[in-house]
Amino acid sequence: MDAAGNVYAAVATLDVATSGVYKVARDGSFTRLPGTEAIVFPNGVTLDKRGNIYATDTVLGAVSRIRAKGDRPSSGSSRRSWRAMAASGSGVPLGANGIAFGHNEIVVGNTEFGRLVRIEIEPDGSAGAFSILAEDPALLAVDGITFDVHGNVWAAVIAQSTIVRVSPSGAVTTVATVADCLDWASSIAFGKNGDLWAVDFAIGPPGGPGPALLRLEVGVKGQPVP
Repeated sequence: MDAAGNVYAAVATLDVATSGVYKVARDGSFTRLPGTEAIVFPNGVTLDKRGNIYATDTVLGAVSRIRAKGDRPSSGSSRRSWRAMAASGSGVPLGANGIAFGHNEIVVGNTEFGRLVRIEIEPDGSAGAFSILAEDPALLAVDGITFDVHGNVWAAVIAQSTIVRVSPSGAVTTVATVADCLDWASSIAFGKNGDLWAVDFAIGPPGGPGPALLRLEVGVKGQPVP
């Protein structure tokens, strides 16, 4: 979501006629951003302070940038960041997934390898240096991610039904589990009062709480919307 209240959604239909990144206005009208039909499997979306949009491609393990002024998307992945965000190449590719913008950087979750990749953003919006923020069994099947005001990354780990917090130094802490009614939680976002909202995708074995929107008291505020 941007400061004006527009919502940006990655829609992966595997059909170029409908797949892409969409802008949804407050009145419910929507448009597909030009060129995003070329993203094979759009998944995560985030915005920077200038209104540029970054979208992950889970199949290709790449990040595309759509400039605020409406240019067609360009790949933001160097060869090294491509490898860090790509899947193994066996089975269904589940590489770059959740994405969040921090202070002059983006962090991307690699679902298959349980990895968070940090990519610096240059003043012109292009990709700079990259590094591995964290790689841990607790991050295997990482999905949606977001930043808090202290620079910690919060991540929904869908297949483990957990939410973890990753410090700027890469320390990983599990903060919520199935005991908190998580059921394949896929997306998370901070509210205004130190609470964290989570969506239960509930696509795992039967017996869980089922699809739900949960509010968790975590005692920290999220990073302000750009």
